[in-house]
Amino acid sequence: KMIDNCIKEYLFADKVDKHEIICYKELVDSLEKRNIKVSNLKELKEKIYKDSYNIIEKDSDMFTKNYPTMPLDLFYDGNYDENINKYIEMNLDFLIDSIKPHGLWEANWTWGNEYPEQEAASLKWMGYISLKNLILLNKFNRLKIEEK
Repeated sequence: KMIDNCIKEYLFADKVDKHEIICYKELVDSLEKRNIKVSNLKELKEKIYKDSYNIIEKDSDMFTKNYPTMPLDLFYDGNYDENINKYIEMNLDFLIDSIKPHGLWEANWTWGNEYPEQEAASLKWMGYISLKNLILLNKFNRLKIEEK
């Protein structure tokens, strides 16, 4: 009953952010892996796809501005149509072009206030972001590994 209520709430939501979409994508994955049947699963998946497409940043010039919803934030787990694949490729190109000289990626946001732990938090986020990006580049066969 709780799952059905969550799904209904999402289906009737006018506006959602990337974090909500990611959570609902995880819910769908969990339901499918456990073979749990819910009545609105197809409708939920369609809305997740539509909402994801609507909120991703489609202009690569904006990838460094503010805190955009990158295509790979939401489209990272399968084969998509040609239109989505175009944005995924743009995002992969951006990842490669944005590697810092030290070989990692840094957070492209600030906390917007006096945050004493900002430096430590930024270092921790650097690790997470770098690992995530390397996994994505590898998954989409864009990672070149040189053997010595």
